[in-house]
Amino acid sequence: MDLPIRKASGIVVRALIVAALSSVTQAFASGFAPAASSLPDAPSPQAAIIAAHLSAQQPPASAQSHGPASRQHYTPSPRAYLAGDWGGARTRLAQRGILFDLYYVADSLGNPAGGYDQVMSTWGRFRATVDVDFGKLRNWNGLTFHATAVNQYGVDLGTQYLHSIDNPSGLVSEHTTRLDSLWFDHSLLRHRLFLRIGQFAGMDFYGVQEYGASYLSLPQDYAFGNLNLDTYESFDPAATPAFELRALPVRHWYVKAMVESQDHHPYRDNPTGFTPKFAGPMLNSEVGYIHDAPAPPESTKTLGPEPWVKKSGLYPATYKFGSSYNPHNFTDPLTHITTPGNYVLYLMANQAIYRVGANGVDATRGLDLHFSYDWAAGDVNKVNTQLTTGARFLGPTYKRSKDVLALGYTRSTIGSHFSRASIASGRGPLTAEHVVELSYLGQITPWLILQPDLQYYARLGASPQRGSSGLVIGFRTKVTF
Repeated sequence: MDLPIRKASGIVVRALIVAALSSVTQAFASGFAPAASSLPDAPSPQAAIIAAHLSAQQPPASAQSHGPASRQHYTPSPRAYLAGDWGGARTRLAQRGILFDLYYVADSLGNPAGGYDQVMSTWGRFRATVDVDFGKLRNWNGLTFHATAVNQYGVDLGTQYLHSIDNPSGLVSEHTTRLDSLWFDHSLLRHRLFLRIGQFAGMDFYGVQEYGASYLSLPQDYAFGNLNLDTYESFDPAATPAFELRALPVRHWYVKAMVESQDHHPYRDNPTGFTPKFAGPMLNSEVGYIHDAPAPPESTKTLGPEPWVKKSGLYPATYKFGSSYNPHNFTDPLTHITTPGNYVLYLMANQAIYRVGANGVDATRGLDLHFSYDWAAGDVNKVNTQLTTGARFLGPTYKRSKDVLALGYTRSTIGSHFSRASIASGRGPLTAEHVVELSYLGQITPWLILQPDLQYYARLGASPQRGSSGLVIGFRTKVTF
């Protein structure tokens, strides 16, 4: 029965793409004529405030390396792209609610010390994205569409040579050319309730790092790595079929939940992204508090940018508590007993604590702190806790106001039963791996980022028996076309 269902779902996915892009094609056929402004009807003042504080707080879109966050209400500056404004076409399309993005990002990293071999490596990714705001395009207020696809390739330094728990690059997974995310999103009840359905990754929205663009290593750059390792929460770019509800019950607070299809082998089961596999559900949920939400196009990774936020506060903050639950069977490596159900709980906090000034560029320059911790039972989870913390300084100097200097620390601890099983097999105990990372994000031009990075690993692979430390040096390059 699985094959006919997968074929049918593939046909549905293609039909959704055709339906969404037919309006885009008509916009091109119209000769890119500017359309009158047709923003959705303004919500009530109370709803506007709620939506404002739930606008998310990512770094600027130019700095992002994981691309699902949509920007339907954003009109881009031509200077943000190497290819410019396409003779004005990009701006006119944006006025109609259609945004296109194409970028290339690569992590070039080497390990001069530590690991099983010392090499230089590169992992590269091309990502193409389209966002459609049907409120602007067709006056279907509240309905948006998002699709993104990747081509990625390279050498996995962390797995192949360093043998670390925490990969030094947040981009790495498998070589693929694949549809990543495709979804429709609709706001209801005057921007109090949001529905999303399609194909998207849990780790793009649950357990994701707000300050991710400030780092390169996986747990700092993207999300808790053990969310996929322990509960099989889906990840970028191997997204799975999913449905999500997001609600704004009171000012500053949000709650959201997502049901997704678990898949232990997403690249094998759905190599192109067009033949999704439905392998049983799992649930992600999160509740959070947001203060001083930034104005679009910047956002948090909670709901995305909202057009109602006109001016951000000086001290943006996000505090969130969430979980990932998989009801399927998991096996204890020590007792070999299989039991149903497994979960990860997490807590994350991001807080701006200092700003150079209250106006102009100085209002965005200053010191931010972050802390996150997750926990899972130690009997069936190899990495049962991860901790990340650190600080970043935005705009080290007035002339380098878009640059970011960051210092972070990550600890990944092995579950007790996995450690005892390692002892029983004669390999010795497994404890915890520690990583310290220093990174500098340099916005060279609006479309070019260079980010040198230094990472030091203690107890590689959480094995004191190996007694190994490691050093990773390299840089990230990102070009937005």
